Amino acid sequence: MGIVARQSIRNTIFSYAGIIIGAVYSIFLIPTLFDARPEEWGLIQLLLSYVQIVLPFALLGLPNIILRYWHLITDEEKKSFISFIYIVGTVGLIILSTILILLKDYLIGNNGSENLLVQDYFPYTILLLAFQIFFFITLNYCRTLLKTTVPTALKDSFVKFATFFLLLAYGAGWLSFRSFFNIYVLIYLAQLILIISYARRITRMKPTFSWQFFSNTRIREVSLYGGFSLLAGGTVMLVQRIDIIMISRLMSLKEVAYYSTAFFFMTAIMVPARSVATIAAPLLSKHIQDDNLGEVKNIYLPSTLNMFIFSGFVFLGVWICVDELMIVLGEKFGQIKWVIFFLGIGKITEAFHGLNQNILIYSRYFRWDSVLQIFLLTITIITNLIFIPRFGMNGAAIASLIAISSNQLLKALLIYFKYRLHPYNKRSLLVIALFIIVLVSADYLPQAGSPLMSIAVKAVSFSLLYFIIIYIFNLSTELNTLINKILHR
Repeated sequence: MGIVARQSIRNTIFSYAGIIIGAVYSIFLIPTLFDARPEEWGLIQLLLSYVQIVLPFALLGLPNIILRYWHLITDEEKKSFISFIYIVGTVGLIILSTILILLKDYLIGNNGSENLLVQDYFPYTILLLAFQIFFFITLNYCRTLLKTTVPTALKDSFVKFATFFLLLAYGAGWLSFRSFFNIYVLIYLAQLILIISYARRITRMKPTFSWQFFSNTRIREVSLYGGFSLLAGGTVMLVQRIDIIMISRLMSLKEVAYYSTAFFFMTAIMVPARSVATIAAPLLSKHIQDDNLGEVKNIYLPSTLNMFIFSGFVFLGVWICVDELMIVLGEKFGQIKWVIFFLGIGKITEAFHGLNQNILIYSRYFRWDSVLQIFLLTITIITNLIFIPRFGMNGAAIASLIAISSNQLLKALLIYFKYRLHPYNKRSLLVIALFIIVLVSADYLPQAGSPLMSIAVKAVSFSLLYFIIIYIFNLSTELNTLINKILHR
């Protein structure tokens, strides 16, 4: 089993540990604790959306710069390169913090008591932004060393576990909402401290600042690449979070709270894809720089297929239990059935096209990725403006599906014309057929009396059916190998 498979499995385990605990508090705690004041949970999600939207711009393209150039510089240059990325991160923090402060009144708006709540807590976005900038710089540094398991655990599990216990304390009446929020922000500080401690432990290289890395030619090259990476990464995050911002402006914080609950399920769907991409990205970067398309293909095709198989499994598992889940979520939070469907199909489309984003951004065609991301953002804004007034939260999900699907198709076409690579083959078509069959036959799965019991019965029966079919038809060589090892065959 290769390094991509090994670390992908470990990353997935840690990510799903976070997903499981996130499922507990998203389904059982948040709808109960914030039933009377859903705008408070909506506030947290809105402020996090502001942070996530500006974060790629504050990073100034650093995540992709780190992954692209680490393999191209000498060990001596790497010492100054480490200092360089943290200095640039500090500059990005100063610039974007200033912009956030200047745009504060516009972002908050002037629409009543909910906006007063946002105004009161808005300054925390600067702190959250600072913690996230340096966390993701350090995370990508660890990725270049092919050390992804602990960073993934900190990114996907640590915050969720800490949030779970924080919610329990809040539900027990030990904390006011302000105390709850303050501690919630400190969780991100703890996350940053832990990853910096880990990075210091796994490398003996001591950062030293020198001008060796900063030749005029390299600065121009890095600046150009970083600029396009910033543009592409920024528009990706805008697309992922712009619907929440637009819902807050066109509807209310309550709808933000409900819509954000659906995002938990989207996170679960994309965990397999992100786990694979986390370790595959630095390997792809190296082989693309070496113009080794054979190795790129060897990583691209099986990784894409496995991303689709496992992401599709999670989506189908959620969808066949969706009616029971809506009952558990309750009357207010249980309004998101079709939000889950449309967002889920969009995420499956994204998983099906696998590592397209990584291939483009690390290739000499990285400028095209920025162009396509701007197209994606434009389509997202236009479709949100059309659909949200008509269909509310469902309209935002439909807009997301349209934008993601069209963008992924264009990326696939570009990669095919430039590299003659595509993620489609006989096995992927068979997985699509399996996906459709399970989707249309979901109503025929066995049920039980209570919603929770019905979810358990459906989940077990579906999981067995899905993976037995995958195994029998050998749709994933890597999965069959793993199952055979488990069965000692």
